[in-house]
Amino acid sequence: MKRLAESDLNGIGTILTKCEDPDFMMQNTESKVLKKTETQSRAIEKLKNYRNDFAHFNPKGLTIVTDTEEWMIDEVVSVIKFLALESNNVTYYNVDDKEKVKKIIGQFTK
Repeated sequence: MKRLAESDLNGIGTILTKCEDPDFMMQNTESKVLKKTETQSRAIEKLKNYRNDFAHFNPKGLTIVTDTEEWMIDEVVSVIKFLALESNNVTYYNVDDKEKVKKIIGQFTK
């Protein structure tokens, strides 16, 4: 089995660009293209910055998500929900798997 080098993996920016590209996303007649709002884009960028600071240990005064930034999680989860459940591009071969995804996403939403 071939192992992928880290450089072979698409970054989140590339993945989201593909998700907004009809040529990539329109895999079947019921497919939908991701159309992020400005707020969703800001939230994703902010979460990416948190992730990078954490992964590369860049100490700062604030290193955790606070209650005032819960909006960010809600926006990012809405993008994940769309891609996983509404874009019609994920095939769930087992109904239980789709229900598990719904349940997990539901744990993040209010």
